[in-house]
Amino acid sequence: SGCSAPSDNPLRQVLDAVMRNAAKNGYLAKNPVANTPKFRANRRNTVRVQEPWTRDEAQQVLDAIIDKPIELFVTLAVYLGLRKSEILGLKWSDFDIPAGVFTIRRSVREISRYDTLGKRTTVMVEEDPKTATSRRTLVITRPVAEALMRHKARMGDTPSFTPDSWVIASRTGTV
Repeated sequence: SGCSAPSDNPLRQVLDAVMRNAAKNGYLAKNPVANTPKFRANRRNTVRVQEPWTRDEAQQVLDAIIDKPIELFVTLAVYLGLRKSEILGLKWSDFDIPAGVFTIRRSVREISRYDTLGKRTTVMVEEDPKTATSRRTLVITRPVAEALMRHKARMGDTPSFTPDSWVIASRTGTV
């Protein structure tokens, strides 16, 4: 009562899983959560789409990040509308610099795993792109090429710099 859907629904989901397991193992006759409705906000009062940046706002951001480690990431997102998972999934082998193109072949996302003691760890997993049409080849535009070259120069002679290494990587070469 008084909580929002983002607060209520995950709690309901956990409670449902616990009760479903209890019913399955004979501790309960049936799952009491199964027939309870999910909380749904009044759709007339919710905002579905955030206003995109204006051209000036986008340019201010792009100007502020030149020569910063996040420059390539933001440039790909702003100029090409790539998803975070698609940008993180880029490897150097995805780029064909002489042809002026690169291909989205995979995506990377975080998942939580729990060990036998219930301790949660977060790991990155490589997956296929979100949809079939997400697998695509894009042109390397001039702003992207410039950001890519600055990013490559910042990496220098990193030992983990190979065609199969991640474009957006930690200092140790992990995604």
